Amino acid sequence: MISAQKRDSPNVFFCPESVAIIGASENPNAFGTRYLEALMKFGYKGKLYAINLSGSQVFGIKVYPSVMDVPESIDLAVVSVPARIVPTVLGDCLRKKIRGAVVLSSGFSEIGEGGRILEEDLTRISHQGIRMIGDWCGCLRAFGSYHPGIFKGDAGKAGYHDSRHWLLREKSD
Repeated sequence: MISAQKRDSPNVFFCPESVAIIGASENPNAFGTRYLEALMKFGYKGKLYAINLSGSQVFGIKVYPSVMDVPESIDLAVVSVPARIVPTVLGDCLRKKIRGAVVLSSGFSEIGEGGRILEEDLTRISHQGIRMIGDWCGCLRAFGSYHPGIFKGDAGKAGYHDSRHWLLREKSD
């Protein structure tokens, strides 16, 4: 059983041992596919799982229809699917006991009332036990590591990310 300290640690976003990219597909232009490719290209050393209802392999990695079908545990989910199905996907992540999720998807409160309701669903789900960054989170910069973002930086004192504008700054002093 995972310890409460490990479960509650924000390190799940910066040092996961396994990552599921939900929305990776055989379409080379899909954002989930590009995210998976970037993790591989930049040397992520942990286990990678591609999740999509269709497809058999992406970059030689077996595609599972759901995180529930992955036989091993997963530390982090990167979600790149249409907004309307993100709550269902996060519900599966919660049942799978995935510790963290980065939601790349857009289409929430920025589009109006319907999106605001979906965003409230995400908040409700995150309060049930999964740490979440997003929605509309373009990437994270993992200082001193290769994950979870596309960008690698030198270890520094502090950083922040504004997902609404894909803004990342480092504090240099």
